[in-house]
Amino acid sequence: KVMVPLMFKGYNPVFLSLTISLIIVIITFLLISGWNKKTLIALLGTLGGLVIAIWVSYLFAKLSYLIGLSTEESRTLFYKHPEIDSQGVFFAGIIIGALGAVMDVAMSIASHLTEFKDVNEKNNFNSLFKSGIQVGKDIMGTMSNTLIFAYVGISLPLLLLFHDFGGTYKNFVNLNYIAEEIVRSLGGSIGLVTVVPITAIIGAFLYSNHKK
Repeated sequence: KVMVPLMFKGYNPVFLSLTISLIIVIITFLLISGWNKKTLIALLGTLGGLVIAIWVSYLFAKLSYLIGLSTEESRTLFYKHPEIDSQGVFFAGIIIGALGAVMDVAMSIASHLTEFKDVNEKNNFNSLFKSGIQVGKDIMGTMSNTLIFAYVGISLPLLLLFHDFGGTYKNFVNLNYIAEEIVRSLGGSIGLVTVVPITAIIGAFLYSNHKK
């Protein structure tokens, strides 16, 4: 109702996706826990992770000369609407695709730090930060594979076909479609990983300055 029509009107896809994502995050976190320090920590951690994800994806896309036209759908869209920024749509898709996992990690760490602070009000910045990092490491043990497995699952028929035709690994990873999937996975996963220290730092700072 909002993002898609505005893209057709010429608005920047990356700016739109970040703005819509921020609105979604705020509404979701407010519904979950109301407006408090935990919500603020999770919100800032999520936003930081999304910014890192788009920055990393942009860097890899530039180095790989990707323009977001590897699929039939994207080429059809560009043919009908050349005014739409195809690379921007590609980056916007990365943001939206990573949003749920990034929110999950940020809120998990924020919730842990909140409970940890409530148990012992004397916890300082270092203890809070180390605790947040430790919980984040445990979460990332499985969460880091979430996006990669999702992208592999989508591309599974292509993997089977390429293997059946006897293509080499080098040729496979240089296919535009696969290169885009690799960039999506790297950008999303790196953004996901960076949520841990960002959220831990913000939470440790806010709660170490907490006063009743």
